[in-house]
Amino acid sequence: MPAARPRRARPGSDLRILRAAVFAAVCVVLAGIGHALASCAAVPLWALGAGYLGIFLVALPFTGRERSLAGTAALLAVCQTSLHSLFGVLQQGAAAAAQAQEAAASDAALVRRAARLLCGTAGVAISPARAQRVLSDAGIGTGGAAT
Repeated sequence: MPAARPRRARPGSDLRILRAAVFAAVCVVLAGIGHALASCAAVPLWALGAGYLGIFLVALPFTGRERSLAGTAALLAVCQTSLHSLFGVLQQGAAAAAQAQEAAASDAALVRRAARLLCGTAGVAISPARAQRVLSDAGIGTGGAAT
């Protein structure tokens, strides 16, 4: 029985992971910079990392052989569109969370101001709506200026 011929590795197959990593890095950097410039808001770092991991895992199976320019451009377009959608959704979520925190901080400040007017009444006993009424009855605007 003849000896089995050892399989020859294709040239460049050991660089397969590196090619996928570079492709994913280029996609994420382009999408992150473009999205930040277009929306005038930063993309969270963890979102960039999640996008990188997703694109890397998508690109890895495509690195087994040389692709045409059209195929590479099509994959790049799909990845950019996916990253744009991901970053947009995550930016909206981060903005909503920041707005909710800001509103809670604003309500807390309003309650503290009303509690001072009511001679130190416990802040927990005053709702933001009640604090608003106390401040307006006292002739103090909620923005800090007298009305």
